[in-house]
Amino acid sequence: MPPAAPIESVIADVAVLRRSFASAGLLDATPAAAAAALAGGTAGAAHLRRDLLLADALLRNRVAPRPVPGRPRHVVVFGGTKVGKSSVVNILAKAPLAATSPEGGFTRLAWAFVAGRTDPLATRPLAFRDFARVPPEQAAGDRFDLFCVAPRTGSTLPNDMVLWDTPDCDSVGAERYLPALIEALSLADLVVYVTSIEKYSVAALVEWVFDLHAAGLDLVECLNKTPARDRPAVIRRQQEDIFPRMADERNAPAPTLPIVALRFMVEGAEADLWNGTLHPEADDLRAAVLRRLDAERHVDARKAAADAALRLGRVLDIVQQSRSASAAWQAAMRDALTGFVRRYEAEYLTSGKVIEPFSRLNIEIMRLLDLDTQRLNAVLAAFRRFNPARLATEAALAVLRGLAGRTSSPDSLPPQARAFTDAHTDLLNELGRTIDRARRVQPHHPFWDDLGIAWDAALPGLHQAFAARLAGQLENTEVEIRAAAENIVTELRKRPVLLHALKGTRIAVRAGALLAGFFVPHVGMVQDLLQEVVIAPLLLETSERSADWLVGAYVDQRRRALIAKLGQDATRFAETIYWAPLHALAGTATGIDLPDDLPERLAADLQRLQSSLDMAPA
Repeated sequence: MPPAAPIESVIADVAVLRRSFASAGLLDATPAAAAAALAGGTAGAAHLRRDLLLADALLRNRVAPRPVPGRPRHVVVFGGTKVGKSSVVNILAKAPLAATSPEGGFTRLAWAFVAGRTDPLATRPLAFRDFARVPPEQAAGDRFDLFCVAPRTGSTLPNDMVLWDTPDCDSVGAERYLPALIEALSLADLVVYVTSIEKYSVAALVEWVFDLHAAGLDLVECLNKTPARDRPAVIRRQQEDIFPRMADERNAPAPTLPIVALRFMVEGAEADLWNGTLHPEADDLRAAVLRRLDAERHVDARKAAADAALRLGRVLDIVQQSRSASAAWQAAMRDALTGFVRRYEAEYLTSGKVIEPFSRLNIEIMRLLDLDTQRLNAVLAAFRRFNPARLATEAALAVLRGLAGRTSSPDSLPPQARAFTDAHTDLLNELGRTIDRARRVQPHHPFWDDLGIAWDAALPGLHQAFAARLAGQLENTEVEIRAAAENIVTELRKRPVLLHALKGTRIAVRAGALLAGFFVPHVGMVQDLLQEVVIAPLLLETSERSADWLVGAYVDQRRRALIAKLGQDATRFAETIYWAPLHALAGTATGIDLPDDLPERLAADLQRLQSSLDMAPA
């Protein structure tokens, strides 16, 4: 199957992006505090929502559709609350189409007024795809996922013109009908921006005008509800102060809009202006709209795509911030697991003297060779005196001491258990410090606050998992040491002279039957029986590869293999206990769940799309 065209791939990925942001609560009309924090707060969340909704609508309704001769032409009436948008709809149509009210936020749905049976979305199949189309009699209620198509009477306007009345964008609760407003605006061949002496300098409304202009929409301004004596000052201040100042703030060109002023009137009095002889203002507005609509114009897909890409870039920045926080936690997890193994190895598998696994290996070899049985049994009992239940309790207490900032694990634990316990304590402390450091940075991503709460709740379970598995891990080590001892003894039995050298070896013990070393006849006291009696002498032989030399090499290699295996077992032990729970903690934190490759793919496809539009004939 050939790859999808760039616009199709982009639209599909933006749909996934929308669903992910909706799941995170970022597309809610009033997002929860945790969701809003992802965008830096309530204001950031509002801008993010507008960016994503507008980018999506521009791509679906302005970039994707191909030019179709004779398609419906859309005029969208837009503005703030109580500026008279619905009245302007009626003035343009010269008929009472839209219901009017002095109440702010009266119009809550997008209304399309069409001639005859015109399908307003015939050439825009992706428009209003998350909305249900309803007739006028079903338009009441508190649902905001509807749009209404109503018949338009009279012959004042061309039959192919679709006239839209839209909700406002600045009244209390306007966030609920923002998606409908954006869908209608994205269809516009022409936007009639309605303002007034009270609204013309409202920053949020001026921002909308700049946004629409940046997206390539054509606009005509209707100055309504403004006394005639004030109109010149309002227009002058808009052109010389308000728009230039906004242009400086946004580092963007200011739009130049044709402006038509209407006679000051109250809601519902628009029929007074239908007499063009007495009041030409209505005819002037209608003529200006039709003139702009009839101009040789087409939807500027290039500007729409460029604006959508800019907005999606800001949206993807939020995704990247979430991913960066999650990636930092993943890196901290990996470092902590590596640190666990290093601490264990440093404390148990490496030493300037004989390490404890080799002492245990030496003892096990003496057991197999039946040497110094009386002292041997006492030493073996000392090695194995910890039952699993006692070991778990001791380890848990040692962890609590370590987390409280006290010294390392007590000597009452066997060396291997002590090494594991110290490594466990280090891991928990380091991850806790990682979270604390991230939360002290201001501002910081809310991921870290959520993670901190989840971390505190997860700590008891991590302690329990560690203590529960520790005894089994020590038993596995015992199995590994016995297997190595059996392999070595089998090899030694091939050389009776070496076995004879070990005969008469005695164990030196300290108080508590703790191993102090080995006394070997004709050699003396040694710390590491195999190393000093078997390996070192044989490997110094001049005849390499002699039978005795090979035995020494084998014993040396088998001891190294034992240590490597114990290190690998420690890695698996850590991964088994920590990886899944620590990874799951990130899933409980506030974030945006997206396919891993989507941000990069979407960014690349947007570039491809822009390039293809730039190369297309005008």
